[in-house]
Amino acid sequence: MRNISILIVFVLIVISFGAHAQNQETNVNVVLEIEGEYKIEAFKEPSEGLGGLVNTGTLRVIRESEAGLPKYTALNDAMQKARRHVLSVIQDSYITNELTVGAAVKNAPAYFEYKEKDEEDKAKLAAMTQEERKAFIEKNGKEKKYDYDKFLDIVKECGQYKKSGRFYDAVEEKGYVCLRVELKDFFAAVQNDKINIFKELNFGERYRPMDNVQVPYDGIIINASDIDYVPSFYVKVLSPTEETVYAGLAGKRKVFFAKDIEEAKHLLGENGAKRVYNTPAIGETGKTGIRVNLPAADRIYSAVSKDKNIPFVIIYKTEQPEEEDTIPAAGE
Repeated sequence: MRNISILIVFVLIVISFGAHAQNQETNVNVVLEIEGEYKIEAFKEPSEGLGGLVNTGTLRVIRESEAGLPKYTALNDAMQKARRHVLSVIQDSYITNELTVGAAVKNAPAYFEYKEKDEEDKAKLAAMTQEERKAFIEKNGKEKKYDYDKFLDIVKECGQYKKSGRFYDAVEEKGYVCLRVELKDFFAAVQNDKINIFKELNFGERYRPMDNVQVPYDGIIINASDIDYVPSFYVKVLSPTEETVYAGLAGKRKVFFAKDIEEAKHLLGENGAKRVYNTPAIGETGKTGIRVNLPAADRIYSAVSKDKNIPFVIIYKTEQPEEEDTIPAAGE
């Protein structure tokens, strides 16, 4: 085990990350003393919100405390702010009009767990078909509830060392915390042999196009910045009559979220789109549905019919309300 002592050298806040102070991009440079060698490192650039998680594969949040605080108080203050944003994404994002990720995990059906007694027992299970093994485990196994704390374990501190995601500036008496969640870890925690919160997602009534138009598009932008749409894991593009034109799971399909048209074009370019269809949203339905007009519905339907994994980018309104304190107690 390496002995690591972390010394704060200086803190530099370089670029405003948005209109609010809490969304500032913060570079925290520190010196790590590792086995007698010194190395300057910095927190990586933040990638916040559900868009940051699905667009980049990593949710990365940096928060700072108020100045003039003792070390423990400052770090605790920064940690609570960072966790508040992280949890607003991984547990408060919607997967249906009524159900959040956190509620789906807490209400997941019980599963059965069976521990082999010996090698002979292990070989017996290995020789079974999948259906036989499932029936055997349900009959002989122990019923268990999915551990919510295990789900929250996907939240990690930034950096490769213990506590390397937290730093204290002794000059300004201010704490900094960087937390991250990997997209692959998120899906591994909510889609496995014990739990699958996306199993019962409802596609809805399928759209029947008004005109069978043929379009050349290989990328789609839906501008929802003028309505109150909030990014959700399950995205449904609806016709004015609320028939489903497209449905996809952000993070599994090529569904992305952008703050403006330039970011939207960049995301589509990264995914090889050259002929892009751009249309405004006309409204939202529930927590996951976004409505477009009839001509747009026909064109999107045609594009999706040619490529079911066509890249979608939804531009959303950035002035979202600040996250409430949703940090659960252990086991909640």
